[in-house]
Amino acid sequence: MLTRLVLYTTALLGAKALDSTYDSEVEHAFQSIRDSFPVPLVVDYATCSMSANEPCALDAMPDDETTVVYPGGETRCIFDQSISGNFGFQVIPGNSSKGLLLFYQGGGACWDEASTKLGLCTTSAVPSGGGVFDRNDEANPYHDWTVVQVLYCSGDVHGGAVVRDYNDKASKPVTQTGAANAQAVLDWILAQREFASGTTEVVLTGSSAGCMGVQLWADSALEQLSVLNFKRTAVIPDSFVGYFPPGTESPLINQFGYCDTAIISPGLVADCKANRLLFKDVVANALGKNSEVPFAYINSKEDAVQIGYYIAIAATFGRNVSSWITPSMYYTGVNAMLEYYANNGHTNMLMYMVSSPMHTYMDDSFMYTAGAKGLFQQGDFGLIDYISTLPLWNGETLTGACDGELQNLDDAPALWTGYCDSALDGREFTQGVQQQIA
Repeated sequence: MLTRLVLYTTALLGAKALDSTYDSEVEHAFQSIRDSFPVPLVVDYATCSMSANEPCALDAMPDDETTVVYPGGETRCIFDQSISGNFGFQVIPGNSSKGLLLFYQGGGACWDEASTKLGLCTTSAVPSGGGVFDRNDEANPYHDWTVVQVLYCSGDVHGGAVVRDYNDKASKPVTQTGAANAQAVLDWILAQREFASGTTEVVLTGSSAGCMGVQLWADSALEQLSVLNFKRTAVIPDSFVGYFPPGTESPLINQFGYCDTAIISPGLVADCKANRLLFKDVVANALGKNSEVPFAYINSKEDAVQIGYYIAIAATFGRNVSSWITPSMYYTGVNAMLEYYANNGHTNMLMYMVSSPMHTYMDDSFMYTAGAKGLFQQGDFGLIDYISTLPLWNGETLTGACDGELQNLDDAPALWTGYCDSALDGREFTQGVQQQIA
């Protein structure tokens, strides 16, 4: 007998009932997504609502403390304000002339009525901490930078622009405006005189759904922030490479309303509207246009939450058991995506692969302890070393990391992830020097 969750999903979509052998997998996938949501900040924090008379200026905020700014305008959360509250972003002022860390928060995704009703995304803008937000640990390379976090309450991995044909509990249409929300944050940054006078370094990063967000926004955000005249920059996508069940990716991109937003370059719009655009096309475009910017990925070989997303999306699309995925299948799929970027000449793509099922590092204390061998095995080149090397000065070199014997992906083991993709071995990026990695 199917569980209540799976029955609800299939009934809601009118899809063919799922095999009961797999309903526990689907339930587990749903719960793994919910369990991955960011932990809310437990300390008190200030708030500021922008208006014609209140710019919520950075220089008026207390250093090293969180202020949540509510920009208003076209921004909002996925549900009516009476349920979700208002969209806001988190600001922790520091030495703005030294560096700006722009972080895209995670928190699941709501890609259709079923995933929305099942609570698979965060629906209110709530500040969080941990990892790069730790101001007291000098091992944190950003402990004295200004940090701006794009909070996440739109359910569209920071890129949506759509009014759905189903309602929330206030009987108002579910509305996803992640693109407007993220743009409002960029607009605020560009209006701050501390940044206008120059900042040395800018790093874009994000975890989970925010990892998708930073990849989607990388090209547009780097272009807009270039007026800050920073000397060094890097993009660090953490724990969501973007591996989807076949046939689901293009419809999701289109249905979120990405096609008419700043995250889709003009040359990709036609494919987007024709349901032909893939996530890797958007990322490859960003990699190519920003070939002197390292995109330094972080991922786990057996990321349980990314596997959960794959299963959940397959379930809501009414897919049969062939759409289920094992850790080894997931790892093969992730490597195949990375090979696609490598084989298309994107030498600025690097990967630090952790032998673990862990999901997200940049917002977690494991950022300081993990290495390629595992969560507490840093070795000679731990994850924190990889992160701290960025951004690079001209002539500096960064390498990725993976632990295991080299294996051709075509011969990848069916039930084992203890290998490293031989096609990705030895990749390194030297700032100011473009070279093809064989």
